[in-house]
Amino acid sequence: MRPEFGLRQYKSSFDRDRIVGMPPPMTNEELDNLFQYHHPHGTQTARYEMIRAGARSFARALNQYCPDSREKSLAITNLQNCVMWANASIAVNEPMPPDKV
Repeated sequence: MRPEFGLRQYKSSFDRDRIVGMPPPMTNEELDNLFQYHHPHGTQTARYEMIRAGARSFARALNQYCPDSREKSLAITNLQNCVMWANASIAVNEPMPPDKV
């Protein structure tokens, strides 16, 4: 049987995922890092606050200029998601300095 037009045959799903740009499987260490408490250190707290302050300012602009609607509510909800993921990027990807552990 010949493959469908435009489909490529791969040796394994891992080979296919690598070619398509999927990240490799996560290790247990990486999963542990995602699901543990990350105590703020250094300038992290100040950066969290700057991100929240910028989002708060934008949320106020949305509240002032957008009519009350489902779309406005979704915009504010997604802004909350944006803040959460931005702060998570700081917490998860900046390990505690060895002298602070």
